[in-house]
Amino acid sequence: MCSVTDCGLPVRARQLCSLHYEEGRRVRLKTVTCASADCDDAVWRRSFCRACYRTHALLRPHCTLPNCVAPLFYRNKCRRHYREQFVVCDCGNRKIYSVGTCRACYKTGRRSVRSLQQCLNCEKKVYVENLCVHCFKETFVRRASCRLCAAPALHLGFCMQHLRNDISMSQR
Repeated sequence: MCSVTDCGLPVRARQLCSLHYEEGRRVRLKTVTCASADCDDAVWRRSFCRACYRTHALLRPHCTLPNCVAPLFYRNKCRRHYREQFVVCDCGNRKIYSVGTCRACYKTGRRSVRSLQQCLNCEKKVYVENLCVHCFKETFVRRASCRLCAAPALHLGFCMQHLRNDISMSQR
């Protein structure tokens, strides 16, 4: 039971119920400030506020679609946008919304057959082409080495270190 007095709900974490745990989590997040030197906003993700996170995310290799700052996955797209390109709902040619179904099927409660399938190589759920994310990376995402060193290339044939140097020089 929850450690807060007069609360009989079951424990979720830190000896607190879901309600009191989320309450404490919000308080803890508000007390931590952004890692940027000139910003005092509350932390949103990876020790940055929303605005600073976006500016820092734009400096690293990210998805090429507009307004997306997610890290690259394969063929200059993030995981979400790469999957959207190939996966369609069981009811027809509609954009995937959640759990491998379109918005209409998700609202009616129909589950996708694809979301219940298992990977050909392991026991995880299917991502694309009957493979889970891990097996897909091992099969298709073969990273070439950097043009300037032996580290794996992330984008444009450069490793993370050389890509950062290239980006910082282009911004000057």
